[in-house]
Amino acid sequence: MEEKNDDGRIRSLDGLRGVAALAVVAYHYTGGYLHRLLPGGRFVALFFILSGLVLSIAPLRVGAGAYDWPRYQLRRVVRLAIPTCTAVGLCCAVFSIFS
Repeated sequence: MEEKNDDGRIRSLDGLRGVAALAVVAYHYTGGYLHRLLPGGRFVALFFILSGLVLSIAPLRVGAGAYDWPRYQLRRVVRLAIPTCTAVGLCCAVFSIFS
């Protein structure tokens, strides 16, 4: 089985990060026994550790000096800041309309 995607990402790390994220969501949004069984704080720590590892792999492979940092920053802004700002704007609009 192929372990890496075309962009050099390691699928197993992405999958483990996804499992940790789902466990955190399940911890926050479920009650009863499931809430008591899931170690939510540990999954948060695992998610952040894996995220730091995943984000550092590409620059380490090519060397920090040769890595295309402007492209990296642009991709992060497009992927994170634009959806976040859009969601906040929609929430503000809905709040101002219905309050």
